[in-house]
Amino acid sequence: MARGLGARSRPFFTIGDPPQVTPLPTGDASCTWPTPTLRSMSDDRGVVIHEDDCPEERWDEVGGGAVPWRTLLSADRTPTSAMTVGVVDIPCASSRASLTLHRHAPPETYYVLHGSGFVEIDGQVSELRTGSAAFIPGGAWHRAWSETDGGMRMLYAFAVDSFDEVIYEFAPGD
Repeated sequence: MARGLGARSRPFFTIGDPPQVTPLPTGDASCTWPTPTLRSMSDDRGVVIHEDDCPEERWDEVGGGAVPWRTLLSADRTPTSAMTVGVVDIPCASSRASLTLHRHAPPETYYVLHGSGFVEIDGQVSELRTGSAAFIPGGAWHRAWSETDGGMRMLYAFAVDSFDEVIYEFAPGD
């Protein structure tokens, strides 16, 4: 029986060789995390917003320097649900600021808009550059930094209604 785009001998997404992906280790399975609840999608509507209309935020008290971010889409700020999206600016190397080692329950995605740097996910360090995407499993310890003068700008996304549902735990001494 035909499904989806029609009967095929192989799925439509395997044109050519599939990319080689090395899975990263998962987060600490012994941790328990709260489960976010989704609100009704009937309250949602299409939204267009510009980052200049969103306040810059930062945690100045977190070790490793202050890293500014702007939350663009979040149910507590926009008529949206099931996704929280924003941008974060990782300053240049000379500022000594970084996104310090932390974890949270929901998985997160980074997409590098410009610049270059590194991401550490559960102890595995990978290089990032413009166009790189990273998936961070829920509960995984992770951080990002840049060692270049230009810094790095990333889009981040969580599959939760609101940014305030993301409870950050920072590593001691980081």
